[in-house]
Amino acid sequence: MRGFWSGAVEFEALGGFPERFMNEAEACDVTIWNARRQGMSLFGSCRAVDYGALRPAAKKSGVRLRIKRRLGLPFWLRPFRARWGMVVGCVSALVLLHALSSRVWVVTVEGNQTVTDTEITDVLTPLGIHLGANFDDVDIAALRLEALRQLPTVGWLSVSQSGSVVTVKVKEKEPSVPTEETAPADIVAAADGVVRRVTVTSGQAAVKEGDTVAKGDLLISGCLESENGPMLRRARGSVVGEVTETVSITVPFAEEVPCEKQAEVRPTVVFFGLSVPLYTDGETEGRLVEERRWVRVGGRELPIGITLTRVMTPNTQTITRTADEALAEAHRRLAEAEKPFADGTVESRAVSESVTENGVTVTGVYTLVREIGQTRDIF
Repeated sequence: MRGFWSGAVEFEALGGFPERFMNEAEACDVTIWNARRQGMSLFGSCRAVDYGALRPAAKKSGVRLRIKRRLGLPFWLRPFRARWGMVVGCVSALVLLHALSSRVWVVTVEGNQTVTDTEITDVLTPLGIHLGANFDDVDIAALRLEALRQLPTVGWLSVSQSGSVVTVKVKEKEPSVPTEETAPADIVAAADGVVRRVTVTSGQAAVKEGDTVAKGDLLISGCLESENGPMLRRARGSVVGEVTETVSITVPFAEEVPCEKQAEVRPTVVFFGLSVPLYTDGETEGRLVEERRWVRVGGRELPIGITLTRVMTPNTQTITRTADEALAEAHRRLAEAEKPFADGTVESRAVSESVTENGVTVTGVYTLVREIGQTRDIF
């Protein structure tokens, strides 16, 4: 709007000679705009600082001036003359908002599955993508090449900006299928047991169904006899056997277990990249656990809030149990120990319990049917 910054006045000139008034105003170097006649009156606008210079022109032309409306920033700010702090605060907020709008304040990562957001942002931070950075100063092409070099499991990466939000999209590489080894090898027993089934795809079987084998015995040989003498191959196949496993778990009534205790909490106020620590202590030994409590708008985190850094130090505590509690804990640990048996078939399971003055012991004896062959290279 014309005259907004310096202020403008809409006026009415009554009676007299309006045409002469306009000529006199031009002679006084006063610019009048939006001039129009309505009946005996002339309406127009001029800058507020020029309105006083129109009085001699009005006197010579015989018109009477009357202000109809005052416009512009100076008149808008006049009611706040007694509250200049409010005006300065508003202006400062606008200036700050303009300065911050050109910076990066939110970094989001999409498409990652095995690589964490933190691992990706840690790589991008020294390359120029971090809170408070100027996105226009970042060489995106060089950033992509260096980020892909430091993230070997990522096959594709793009960086885009929308306002103060930077979105990093990644696509991870497909896991490579290991190539089949060809070095000569035998298949030997990984545990004592009774052979249930032998399947040979390469090599020569050294055992048959029903044979009893000990750990390390040859099951499928990679050495084949031929007319030209022995030939070495890589034995391949499957040997399923019946094995016996014993697991014993002892849980004492009184047990010292390692733990951590919170030594202190260090709060830090964060405001758009500016961090203000609210503590004065120096370095403290221990594991640091960071918890961010930041403002969220529209599902996105803004870099405004408080960060709590908890200092955790090693400690121990003594756990005392009743007989029933110790027995329940022993069975829980036994169930954890049984998880590796899931790759075979449990044909029988016998569990026994014993109680001493110090604790409880639970013993499990299992009959399993599973793969017992393992590859051993021929040197």
